[in-house]
Amino acid sequence: MNHDKSHTDDTVRGLSWNSLRVLFQTFSSIFVIALLARFLPPADFGLMALAVFVIGFGDLLGTLGMGPAIVQRKELSNQDVSVAQTLSVLIGSIVTVCVCISAHFVALYFEQPMLENMIYILATTLWLSAFGAVYRGLLIRRLDFKSIFLVDFSGYVFGYVLVTITCIFYELGVMSLVYGALAQSILMTCLLIIANRQLLGFSFDVSIAKKLMYFGTGQSLNGAVNYLAANIDTLFIGKFLGPTSLGLYSRASQLMTLPITKLATSISSVMFSSYAQIQTNKPLLKRNYLAVVELTALVIFPILAGFFIGAHWLIVGLFGDNWQDIVVTFQILCIAGLFKTVFNLAGSIIQALGLVYNELLRQCIYLVVLLLGCLFVVSFGVEAVAWVVVLASFYLYVSLNQLVLKLIECDWRLFFQAQKPGFILGLIIIAFGVIFNVLIERFFSAPAELLLTLFIIQCAIVYVGAILWLPSSLIGSMPSQVLQRFSHRLPLSMFNFIAKYSVHSLLRDKV
Repeated sequence: MNHDKSHTDDTVRGLSWNSLRVLFQTFSSIFVIALLARFLPPADFGLMALAVFVIGFGDLLGTLGMGPAIVQRKELSNQDVSVAQTLSVLIGSIVTVCVCISAHFVALYFEQPMLENMIYILATTLWLSAFGAVYRGLLIRRLDFKSIFLVDFSGYVFGYVLVTITCIFYELGVMSLVYGALAQSILMTCLLIIANRQLLGFSFDVSIAKKLMYFGTGQSLNGAVNYLAANIDTLFIGKFLGPTSLGLYSRASQLMTLPITKLATSISSVMFSSYAQIQTNKPLLKRNYLAVVELTALVIFPILAGFFIGAHWLIVGLFGDNWQDIVVTFQILCIAGLFKTVFNLAGSIIQALGLVYNELLRQCIYLVVLLLGCLFVVSFGVEAVAWVVVLASFYLYVSLNQLVLKLIECDWRLFFQAQKPGFILGLIIIAFGVIFNVLIERFFSAPAELLLTLFIIQCAIVYVGAILWLPSSLIGSMPSQVLQRFSHRLPLSMFNFIAKYSVHSLLRDKV
């Protein structure tokens, strides 16, 4: 029992630091996206999306999953680490060379000559990522998300943001995004080494390599298929509809996935290490997974609901009038986001139990559904492609969680019940959003930036009010549990105010 409590405390601390990292990255990313959209045309973002797709795919193959393999191993020796580092750097070097060779042919395929130089420069980040993969894996294994937060914070602010904005002022155009990404990668790799306080050595042992590569290869292939599936819509739009349409679509997709990639995926990275440490304790696995699903849905479902009903204010307020054409596409992608949020959580528990190839099969079917769907509908435009993403996301939501629920011996009723609070809060956000839209259209006229600010304030008030005053029968006990656990970090007067006016007895009892 004490071991379970200690494990839970370590996990909560990891989630706390990861949540801080997520909040920073989410808000800073929105700010940077909005800023860059004012200075660069949609076509530039389309070119960068194509280059990033090539590099991102290479990145997944380049590390051969050595970072996650280090996290997943129950017992870890120094030789395991050095062999993993050797494999990661070796494969990363090979993949980097292959990507450089393919740059010319990629540029020819998409009929975009500038892509070639962009890929050459960004290929450097592949090798840097491979070199730093095991360092990051060691931090995750120790649940040291404070260090990861500092690494990511520094790399993003002093690498990507600072360099990109400087290059924009020197009128370097799309290359500003390239140089920013390169600077971020260099800085983060250096900081990962510093955070581990050691320079990893290199060695090779066939038996250790086989064990690491069995899990790592499955993890890497699974990630590659998932990455292809997540970007297949980008490929079809870039090839058949051109860089401007791709630039518009990629901005909508990136904005929608921000809360998912920054929160759900980061929670999964914490829980992967946590699940791996308790992989034989099914009751604890079940309890933790349902709690993570409930907490994630409680946060992200209302955000996606706000995105959906306030799409016009969000797009025009952040990006400007030139981006109005993506409003409907953005709303459709928000529906897909509901399914993506939850299936992103399933992967961590499947991988922690070592069943990466079971997940791989489902990811392959997901990829085929997307591939065939996009092939048949791309001629109808980006909105049709977005509906294909919704359909495929629903399939993977059902398929992955069917496997997870079987593994942790849980039924669908408890699984849906865990998502109910988030779904209810989302419906409330939409209801108040409809009222806001009607009132604005009839009685108020102001700049889009001001209306966006008012919409965000309204959503925040509605969300906090619902958390405090809706009964547990509607929103569950998770809000009061979270507030109670972190009550010592809140000012006493604030906690007393929350407890006094909340309907949740857990909080009132603590006053």
